[in-house]
Amino acid sequence: MEARYSELKAFQRAHRDNFGDSLALRSHRGLSWLQRAEMCDDDPDAKFIFLWIAFNAIYAQDIDALKLREAESFSLFIEKLLALDTDDVLSKMVWQEFPGSIRVLLNNQSRIQIISAPLMVKR
Repeated sequence: MEARYSELKAFQRAHRDNFGDSLALRSHRGLSWLQRAEMCDDDPDAKFIFLWIAFNAIYAQDIDALKLREAESFSLFIEKLLALDTDDVLSKMVWQEFPGSIRVLLNNQSRIQIISAPLMVKR
């Protein structure tokens, strides 16, 4: 994975005055965890955990206020990301990194519906 922290942090600094308090805090926390993940090239397990924490820090919202279940919140976040990803960068990245795992999930008849698969079924 290419180092993205510096690029994203520069964007965040340039635009954070336009962020609401919640987005400003979430983006700061998520970028901090992304930076930590980028330091773990020698430990893929730690890198995965830190990336997962970064992802959750960014998409987390006040779920009680929104009255959404966790899965609905996750799906809405993924849908927003995909709507902004007009060049299919996310889909290509996921398929490049995890093609075997995705195929196993898609072929498993008893799988749990983690997300409504738009990210996985574009191929």
